[in-house]
Amino acid sequence: MAKLLIQVCGDPTVDWLSVRNEEYVAGGRTYYWPPHRPRPDVRLSSQPGGSALIMELLQAMVPSEVAEVGGVKLRPTLLQKPKDNGIVRAWTVWQAYVEEGRQPAFRLAEWRECEPGEWNYAGNTLTGSPDLLVVEDSGLGFRDHEKGWPQVLRDSSLTSSPQHIILKLAQYGAMTQQQSEDQQQEQAPDRQSNPLLERIAELGLARQTTVVTSINDLRSCPVRVGTSLSWEGIFEDVVTAVRSQWPFWHADDEQLVFHQVIVTVEASGAIVVGQDGDALIFDRRGQEGDFSDRLSGEMVGYNTCVVGALATAWADSPDEVDWRQATRDGIGLARLLHIRGYEVALRGENKLGHLRFPHAILAEGYRKKPPPRRENAGQAQPITTDAEQDEDMNEAWDLDMFVDKRDMETKQEEGDKWSILKQTVVEAGGPACDTPRSQAGDQVCDYARGIALCGPETAISNVPVAVVGHWRSADRKEIEGVRSVINALKDYLATEKRQAPLSIAVFGPPGSGKSFVIKQIAEGLGLEADAQLSFNLSQFESSEELPSALQQAQDLQLSGKMPLVFWDEFDSPCRGQKLGWLPFFLAPMQDGQFYDRGRLHPTGRAIYVFAGATSHLFEDFCLGESEADRAAKKPDFISRLRAYIDVRGVNADPSSVEDELYPIRRAFLLNTFLERYAPQLKKDGEFVLENGVLDAFLKTTRYRHGARSMEAIITMSSLARKKKFELSSLPPENVLRMHVDTREFTAFTRLGYRDTLRVGITGHIGLDPDRMDVLTAGVRKAIEFIEGYYPERYLTVFSPLAVGADRLVARELLRREATRLVAVLPVPRDDYVNDFGATDAHHCDYDGAELRQEFRHWISERAVEVIEMTPAATRDESYFNAGCFIAEYCDVMIAIWDGSESQGLGGTADIVKKAEQLNKPICHVWAGNFKDDPANRTDVGDKHGTVEYINFLEREPHKSRE
Repeated sequence: MAKLLIQVCGDPTVDWLSVRNEEYVAGGRTYYWPPHRPRPDVRLSSQPGGSALIMELLQAMVPSEVAEVGGVKLRPTLLQKPKDNGIVRAWTVWQAYVEEGRQPAFRLAEWRECEPGEWNYAGNTLTGSPDLLVVEDSGLGFRDHEKGWPQVLRDSSLTSSPQHIILKLAQYGAMTQQQSEDQQQEQAPDRQSNPLLERIAELGLARQTTVVTSINDLRSCPVRVGTSLSWEGIFEDVVTAVRSQWPFWHADDEQLVFHQVIVTVEASGAIVVGQDGDALIFDRRGQEGDFSDRLSGEMVGYNTCVVGALATAWADSPDEVDWRQATRDGIGLARLLHIRGYEVALRGENKLGHLRFPHAILAEGYRKKPPPRRENAGQAQPITTDAEQDEDMNEAWDLDMFVDKRDMETKQEEGDKWSILKQTVVEAGGPACDTPRSQAGDQVCDYARGIALCGPETAISNVPVAVVGHWRSADRKEIEGVRSVINALKDYLATEKRQAPLSIAVFGPPGSGKSFVIKQIAEGLGLEADAQLSFNLSQFESSEELPSALQQAQDLQLSGKMPLVFWDEFDSPCRGQKLGWLPFFLAPMQDGQFYDRGRLHPTGRAIYVFAGATSHLFEDFCLGESEADRAAKKPDFISRLRAYIDVRGVNADPSSVEDELYPIRRAFLLNTFLERYAPQLKKDGEFVLENGVLDAFLKTTRYRHGARSMEAIITMSSLARKKKFELSSLPPENVLRMHVDTREFTAFTRLGYRDTLRVGITGHIGLDPDRMDVLTAGVRKAIEFIEGYYPERYLTVFSPLAVGADRLVARELLRREATRLVAVLPVPRDDYVNDFGATDAHHCDYDGAELRQEFRHWISERAVEVIEMTPAATRDESYFNAGCFIAEYCDVMIAIWDGSESQGLGGTADIVKKAEQLNKPICHVWAGNFKDDPANRTDVGDKHGTVEYINFLEREPHKSRE
């Protein structure tokens, strides 16, 4: 194989690095090193920067036998004369930072200035046609000096062209004042000309070009890329920005101009937007900026590392480059650079220290990089290196990758329902539209089991997990809420201008962990535990107690501490008035003042956390504009909040139909509780639990007191000196009954790893009372067929609970162990109950009263969830919507039906037709429609009670008669 040629061109610089040494004050004088030590080893240093730095890095990383790396070399005088204006010079201050357990690392302490220079681009042009062309376009002049471009871009008569171009692009979004004025006059698009990019496109090389840029440069462009709250959010913003604006997107044919665009997110991750899809490389321990925040000082050269990894990967295999993996390795190198810092080399006769970019360290790190991770979640590979003790390598490559399989338009249609967790877990077997809901539920449970036993770091390795102290979550909305609160707190703590308190809110059902997550955030930001106060407003007898609580916070502030005040159940009534506490907080929140016995007092700086009680979601709290809401000043209160969190908790919200991922949240908490209370159960990195016990924790319908109930069951279990969580370890039934439905919980312990099957019901209200035995036998036969067709399942029944077919089938299904009922009501329950009779008085209407009583019993005692349809124009439309909902969300349907067309909207035929359109398996139990008016009754004759099975074989549309 012939030796490859790699050329590096573009904007060169000289980086001048001065070192800030340890300050020492003695005798009223300041020294820059302790007087009892010799003078510092490191003094003013210089090094090639820009394109010259990339060339040196590639010469260190690419084996010389594989490729020759050429480019512009700087004259020695440029590195010796700080005032030589023949090149751009950057001035920075560096410092040796020391973190516990690490070697000192030189990192950037201060940016000084950048001095302009007149580089002779034309006198340093490159000739020949390289196999790989690497371009540094920093916006310092190279893009506008055509005579300084390499021959392969200037001379179109050359017979060969680069196989690939890697272009490091910066400063392309901001316009000069003159350019802005010109565009306003010409009404030109909001874009800045780049002759270099236009030339690459003109030569037909754009589809062979990889562009590397930074998110900060992208943020200077017209398309919005907001502050990161979640990896999903930043992924969406970046992909949308790249695929909609110059210089990356061709508006005429709506195509990506280049082969791919790589947008780096400092050393935290990167987004790869390509012709064949998009990918996200992300920090497994945090969001944007979290990695660099863990280490003191700043760093430059991240994108240089990424270009180095891309070029080296290309040199290793030009025809089969895994660009996504190469990008991950480049981010790994950038993180290694930040961890190790710049290196000190001895130079000259006096062996003075010289600070420089660590080419050799990075080249060695690339050679020892860990193997690629598998794309599929569920079974993460441990990070291994040649040196197992090299914690720096482990931390640097603690990255994962998410490869997107859905287009951005689809995700935008889904709005905030889309998340990497949902796409990875629910759609593991294919797109959501192709995955049956029962299969999706099975996949969720499979992942949940892995998370509970092994932890999320292993079980869902390519899903971002936020970690704040002991709090962990992979739920996008929770992460975004926590991140917004953290950002608000950081901004507030960083400035002392605002003297009024910072107000945030946290919502969630009881026991969801609202106070826990706030405490973890406070601990992570260094807020002292003894400066945290908690008041439950529902326990205050009157508003006169509030000034005393505010005074306690003021006392903490005066003592030099930052008070964090947790106002629990702030939305509870005060003196019988709905939301009565809100008006009393308006002045403290806005003006930082409160009244006490007629005197005005300042609150001082503080953090107020308002925890909801009656509203479980911020959106629910904001709903409604009643006279009571306005009297309570609710809009004014909401406007004073700076951030909020919705903590979803361990129970499904609002129902397991829509909230498919609640077992994942339970698994996170279960793993945390096992780590805390039963670490002895772990063997070879995995907790040992009986299958039935694990499934009972994950699948039981409801924990009565949220996470507190799950924690209580574990702490009250007999686990001392045990190596396995067995069924016999669970608390006695009278204790379990305080926290879960004992019958259902214990049934799950016996069912083991069975998965759910959703059974929908539709049918006639009127059934012939003289033929109920035959019809019931047919229903039982249909149920037995379903149980045989879907073995080892536990059933969830979806029913409107109307009289007739709905209740007949529901009664038979609910005889099965651990079967759950989901009531799908066409109208609110207080209205719906009137469909069964006008009164509860048996002496007035015995049958109607019985039906009303049975309905209320099923709702209160048997239904694990009650779903009420949104209001519709007519009652028939409401019934139709309820039936369609059941047809959509069930996995198999039982229809008690005469086979005839509906006599009105929402009839059984309409719902069966909807199920058939969705290709749902249907058990059709033949039955006449026994209407009150004999003239409208139907009779199916000998078919009565027989069963027809539709769409069962391989789920292909067909019918097979019994």
